Amino acid sequence: MTRFLKLSAISFIFIFLTACDFLMGTTTQKLSAPLNLVIFDDELTWSAVADADGYIIYSDDEQLEETDDTSYVFTGERTYDQTITVKAFRSTEEGKDYSALSEEVILYSNAFSTVEIMAFDFTSQEAAINQSYTISSQIRKVYITGNASTVYTNVSFLVENRSKPLEIQLENFNAIAPINTSLIYSSGTLGDGPLITINSKGTSNSLKGGNNTVPGTNGANGSTFGATGADGSVGNPGYSAIHLSNVLVKGTANLTLTGGNGSNGGNGGNGHFFAIYTNFGGDGGNGGAGGYGAEFTKLYVKLENRSLTMIGGSGGEGGKAGNSVLTNTPTNGQKGKDQSGHKGQIEVISGVVS
Repeated sequence: MTRFLKLSAISFIFIFLTACDFLMGTTTQKLSAPLNLVIFDDELTWSAVADADGYIIYSDDEQLEETDDTSYVFTGERTYDQTITVKAFRSTEEGKDYSALSEEVILYSNAFSTVEIMAFDFTSQEAAINQSYTISSQIRKVYITGNASTVYTNVSFLVENRSKPLEIQLENFNAIAPINTSLIYSSGTLGDGPLITINSKGTSNSLKGGNNTVPGTNGANGSTFGATGADGSVGNPGYSAIHLSNVLVKGTANLTLTGGNGSNGGNGGNGHFFAIYTNFGGDGGNGGAGGYGAEFTKLYVKLENRSLTMIGGSGGEGGKAGNSVLTNTPTNGQKGKDQSGHKGQIEVISGVVS
C-alpha cells in the first residue's frame, strides 16, 4: 500500500509539473523539417524553420555542411548526380534537438561525358545554314559559336523533352529561324520542365523567330446566282525566337530575342458573278499577330551588367475584300497586332530587361 501511495504521488507530481510547463508555455515543440528546397544555378535554398538555430546539409546521407543561413552554394566539379536533404537543429543545454530530414532534391552533375555534349561551330560557314538540328534528351550542354559580323539564316534547334537540365552557350551567334518555326524551341505545349539555361557569351547574341507564311484561308466565291462571297479568315501568328518552359538567361553578353512576323489574312470571296456581281463579296480576314520575342512559363534573368531585350514581331497585312455588287462595299481586313516582347512570368535576379 505504501509503495502504491509513493508511485501515485510521483505520478501526480509529474503530471502537475507537465501541466505547469504547458500553461506557462515552456513545453518544447519539435522542430519542423525544412520545406521548399530548391536548387537553382548551383544554389540551394529553403524556408526558415521556426526556433531553429541552424541547419545541416546532407549529400547522399553524408553530412556536407552546417550553416545558420537558409542557402548554400555548391562549388567544384560533380561527376555524378547527388541526393540533397536538409535537417534543422536547435541548441539546448543537453546538446542539440534535430528535426526530421527534408524532402529530397537532386543536385545534377556538372561534368559531362562526350556523349552529353554537342558543339556547333559556324565561324567558317556561310550565312545560309539551311539546317534544323535536334538536341536529344541525353545532351546536357550545347556550344553554339558564330562570327559577330555574320547573321546566320535558316537555322533552328529542337530541344527534345527531357528530365535533366540543359545549358546552351551562345557566343557571337546572330541568327534567324526558318519560316514557320522558332529558333530554339521545345516540342509540345509549355508547362513545367527542367531548367534550360541560355548562357550569353562573346560580344553579343541575337535570335529571331521565323515569319509565318501561311495566310488565312480565302473566302469562297458565291457559286450560284445571288450567292454572297465568304469572309477571309484571320492570318496566323509569327514564331518566337525561343519557345521553352523554364529558362535561365545568364552570362556576360547582351542577348536580343525578336519574334517573327504574322501572316496575311485571307482574302474575301467574290459575290456571284453573272455579267455583273449579283451579291455581296466577303470581308478580308485580319492579319495574324506578330510572334513574341520569347515564350516561356518562367524566365529568370541573371546577367552580369548586361541586358536582355525582347521584341515582338509585326502583324501581317489584312486580306483584301471580295468583289461585290455595287450597292455593297465589303471591307479589307485589318493589319495584325504588332506583338509584345514576351509571354510568361519573369524574375530578374541581376541585369536589365527591356
